[in-house]
Amino acid sequence: MNNNDIILKNYYDIDLNNQIVSFISSEENEVLTGYITNTVNYVIDESKNCQQYKLKRDTNEVFTIIKSSIETMKTDNLDVFNRNCELIANMLLESEIKISKGAIKPVNGGLIQAIIKNDTGYYYVLIKNEFFSAVDRISMEMIEAFLYDKKKKPPLKICIFDISELNSILDVNTIFIDDSIQKKHSVYWYDDFLGLKKCNSNEVNTNNAVERITLFWENNIKDHHEALTLRNDTISYFRSNDYFDFNDFMDNIKSRHEFDDENDIFEKLDKISKNERNGFDNRFEISQEDIKKRIVTKKFHPAKTITLSIEGIIDFNEICVTEENGMHIVKIRTEDEKTIKSLTKASLATSEN
Repeated sequence: MNNNDIILKNYYDIDLNNQIVSFISSEENEVLTGYITNTVNYVIDESKNCQQYKLKRDTNEVFTIIKSSIETMKTDNLDVFNRNCELIANMLLESEIKISKGAIKPVNGGLIQAIIKNDTGYYYVLIKNEFFSAVDRISMEMIEAFLYDKKKKPPLKICIFDISELNSILDVNTIFIDDSIQKKHSVYWYDDFLGLKKCNSNEVNTNNAVERITLFWENNIKDHHEALTLRNDTISYFRSNDYFDFNDFMDNIKSRHEFDDENDIFEKLDKISKNERNGFDNRFEISQEDIKKRIVTKKFHPAKTITLSIEGIIDFNEICVTEENGMHIVKIRTEDEKTIKSLTKASLATSEN
């Protein structure tokens, strides 16, 4: 991104000592514009401490205000944007006053907010610069502290909402959080103030999603053959796509299978994905390495002394059950010489004699 991509920006001074937020005019300030551009580019492209987060609840107060700002921005109503920025600045102040009563002591600073155009929608950026002396505060008010230095970045906390726009509907793709002061991100910043929680790693997401979804088909689809076909299609989806998207996955499944109640299936899987212990995110990059490592094995017990294990996708052209003379016979096509020689009736008959 470059400076021209920034549509609107706003700056509020956060004064914890007097418990007030103060608007500082910055709309025409090119130093601040460059600072925002360089900081966002660094966090997304280079920062080793940047992590992905997601909304903790669907009804997120900060994101609701952000959507209002983007929607009214199209009408050139700058007053609404500035009022919304003040609301969010006061929410941050309240969070910091609350946390300062305990062991953690937030410091004074300023909150920058900006709407930035990108290829699929917008970035909404929140940057809290922190400073520790009256001299810093004067610099902040003059916007001189925003001179960007890649080697000596100012202390800051940053959140970037990556928001897509499709048919005038705004939705969150990804939320990036970074903290230049400490590797462990401040809980009050992402949880209490922004209402976010950390995303799982791609590896955890991949393993949890494959395991939980395939188990769901097994436990909830009464037709066992249909459950196995759904399992096959699930594994195939993960092997053939770079990214998992919950809605895209469900569309893919629904295009191949008919359900008595599609909404019920969707809601149950959505609930499983939100499980705190072993759930998975709605969007993530599929770890193909983990898919290869974690061969999904399905076991059957066709007879008391026989266990049949099938790794990965079950090919119904290779294995099937037929009924002959009142008995169900498991048939497996094979080219394995040892299996053929060991299990043909002629070999068995010879060994018995």
